Amino acid sequence: MTRCLRESWDQLLLEGFTVTTNSVITALRTGLDKRLESVERSGTFSICTILDPRYKINVFSDTIEAVKAKKMLEEILATDIRRRRHGENQPQQSTSTSAFIPVRDKFSPWSILSNIVGMQQQQVGTPLSCAIKDVDSYLKDNILPMFNDSGKFNCPLQWWQRNHHIYHNLAILAYKYGNIMATSVP
Repeated sequence: MTRCLRESWDQLLLEGFTVTTNSVITALRTGLDKRLESVERSGTFSICTILDPRYKINVFSDTIEAVKAKKMLEEILATDIRRRRHGENQPQQSTSTSAFIPVRDKFSPWSILSNIVGMQQQQVGTPLSCAIKDVDSYLKDNILPMFNDSGKFNCPLQWWQRNHHIYHNLAILAYKYGNIMATSVP
């Protein structure tokens, strides 16, 4: 929004208003620049912006800051994936005392099928590679329009509810970062 306000005020200054009006516009723009000059360098605001499907990285005025924010999102996501995987690998209590263990028998159809499809599990990838893949896929997806067909604002959290199965890891972060602080000073 700060970028939009700057551009709006720059356009207003070109309109040829009175000197007093132009002074007010200039004062507003100067105040905005002074108070919010580093908003794109704020980690929280940058992550929140990228995770908003209406904006992603398109609204960053500084492409270097957009790249930094993307890398920061990938690192946060990789840490989150690593933490959840570590939790999944913890031994769990079994409620059953006798677990079924399949018999490895050369005549068993299940053994034959296992040999056909292979015993190796699919490579999951490192947490960072999964994070990079998820973020790149999300950023390549279409931008959510600001308004729906009936002219109402689209809600990014509703978008995440509809798409959480596609971007599961990112959706968890979107719910965490998907709010904005009510302050003009980051």
